[in-house]
Amino acid sequence: MVEDSVDLKERILITTETLLRRYGASKLSVVDVAREIGMSHGNIYRFFSSKALLMSAIAERWLCKVEEPLAQICTSILPADQKLEKWLFELRAIKRHKFQSDPQLFAIYGEVAEQARDEVRHHIDVMIDQLEQIIIEGNKAGTFTSENPRESAVAVLNATARLHHPLFVGAPDYPDDEAARRLVKMVITALRYDGKTA
Repeated sequence: MVEDSVDLKERILITTETLLRRYGASKLSVVDVAREIGMSHGNIYRFFSSKALLMSAIAERWLCKVEEPLAQICTSILPADQKLEKWLFELRAIKRHKFQSDPQLFAIYGEVAEQARDEVRHHIDVMIDQLEQIIIEGNKAGTFTSENPRESAVAVLNATARLHHPLFVGAPDYPDDEAARRLVKMVITALRYDGKTA
């Protein structure tokens, strides 16, 4: 019975993702999802008591797909500077691919994210945690000299926003590979001298 419930919840989420493309986040209703699956909307409310909670679950699902490959980089055996470089380029590649492969769906991601602020905030915190972990490793190895790894992690995420923030990913002047490499190199260099005095 538990497995059946889990399967049904997963089916609801998959169906919702499919219908978002058809209706968009603002027009999609719980009734639309229920009709597509062939059940009463009351069954949807057993798992998600409102459309807002359903959208939050969709946002969480999407954001986890971004976090998972980044987490794998964090646990790799690469030196911290190479790990940070790979992490930033992976985040850039994930976001850029989502936009280039399906701009319409990418725009819908943005709509859903606007309605799921808590999930987005958690996602940002997860990424900052990952960056902080890398910077701490770099400090221990003598690669970085950050006096405050948490603040440095926030600064890295903010400094590279042009590479991965949804507002910039689809911009006509999106940085090319060479510009991205220069920016990442500058960030890593800054971390090497962050806590050093002249």
